[in-house]
Amino acid sequence: MYHDIVPDDIQDGSGFAGSAAAAYKLSPARFRQQLANVARMYNHADLLFTFDDGGIGALRYAAPVLEAHGFVGHFFVVGELIGRSGFLSQTDIRDLAGRGHLIGTHSMTHPKSMANLGLREATAEWVDGRQRIEDILGSPVSIGAVPYGSFSRSVALA
Repeated sequence: MYHDIVPDDIQDGSGFAGSAAAAYKLSPARFRQQLANVARMYNHADLLFTFDDGGIGALRYAAPVLEAHGFVGHFFVVGELIGRSGFLSQTDIRDLAGRGHLIGTHSMTHPKSMANLGLREATAEWVDGRQRIEDILGSPVSIGAVPYGSFSRSVALA
């Protein structure tokens, strides 16, 4: 369950900026070491590597390390952030998918609390975010991750 892989000296250059977001970022060197250790210890079929938010570090740093070890990433992208500075572009998303990684929705707007949304608003977050990615990929999106893990009955129904 990762968010972003980015060098320490340019942390604000990928994904969300600021000290709160930095707590969820890992340097490429630490990520390489973690994956090397995991690859030695576990069967590949039993592992799921997820990355939230859609920072550009997914393409530049995470994907190459995953691929070097034969792993596939599950990248959950925020619909309205696609193409913004520090986030994956449409071309980047197609590139990741073309390399065998899975792309899913992380909502349309990354609300602070999906659990506090009503059914209508939660459904819009999922539908709009998923549709944005499906339009880019030209194929169905069947995976998603709830921002902040903020889960509720309305999120489940949506």
